[in-house]
Amino acid sequence: MIKLGIIGCGYWGKNLIRNIVESDKTQLVVACDLSPKALARIKAKYPSVITTTSSEDVFKHKDLDGIIIATDPTSHYALAKQAILHGKDVFVEKPLTISTKTTEDLIRLADKHQRILMVGHTFEFAPAIIKGEEIIKNQLGKIIYASFSRVNLGLYREKVGVLWDLAPHDLSIMFKWFKEMPDSVSCFANSFMLSNSDIPDIALMRLTFESHMVVNIEVSWVFPLKIRKIVVIGKEKMMVVNEAIDEKIKIYDKGIEIKTPESLNQYKLIYRSGDVLSPYVETYEPLRKEIEHFADCIENRTKPITDGESGLRVIRVIEAAEKSYKNNGKVVKP
Repeated sequence: MIKLGIIGCGYWGKNLIRNIVESDKTQLVVACDLSPKALARIKAKYPSVITTTSSEDVFKHKDLDGIIIATDPTSHYALAKQAILHGKDVFVEKPLTISTKTTEDLIRLADKHQRILMVGHTFEFAPAIIKGEEIIKNQLGKIIYASFSRVNLGLYREKVGVLWDLAPHDLSIMFKWFKEMPDSVSCFANSFMLSNSDIPDIALMRLTFESHMVVNIEVSWVFPLKIRKIVVIGKEKMMVVNEAIDEKIKIYDKGIEIKTPESLNQYKLIYRSGDVLSPYVETYEPLRKEIEHFADCIENRTKPITDGESGLRVIRVIEAAEKSYKNNGKVVKP
């Protein structure tokens, strides 16, 4: 079994810990958090796990194969760097860091020390997203437009805005599906609930691509409903992915065809509306698949699906979005 330590036992750390313990591929050896209460809860549930408030205890533990970091994003770089320098493979929750510069440094450091560096883009392991990639490849035709909505009420972060909190999910899905880096990014973002704050709670991004595809991404902490929806428009068919319902994917045989004009100024549009299909989607917990993929990469010394470069692409776009909204939506090249 792959022996792991974790730094950060809070909101998401608890889910990581549960999956590490329940997997037959991994063993949780040590858990670290600054909160004694959080550690007490872990110890009560998993008595065999060593608990500590010092990250140094985790870095210096001789029996660990890898370290998982699930702390505030502002601390990711420093903790991941120390893990690598102590000879440990490392999994870092999204975002990998909060700057291109620090992310590139982690990638170089991991390569130099021959360590596994993986970022927690959990949705790349989700069954609906994997199925969606297959549908995009085989059924929709050329993609012309996609819209991502990830909105809810809260959970506010103290140190990073909604772009860093929610947008990595949709950007990682976008890169998995479309395999393209955007040519341009424009963004509107603001803090509406905390008017004196410089931490945005709503953001709207528009990305354009060399292929002429356009992608819109909406993320918000200020919304009455929890919505996780993606719409993809292809020239042949259209697809909707909705995490909130049982039929997570629907394929619409809908489209518009342009008939050859009878004159230069007359075009005839033919609207096509066919069947709506809901394909079978497997059911499993993506986080379990993600943790076990990390374990497999450690054991076999292989590059993760969500490696450092995957994290870097996402961070480059978010940095461009930040530059854009701070300059009144100016178009920025990532």
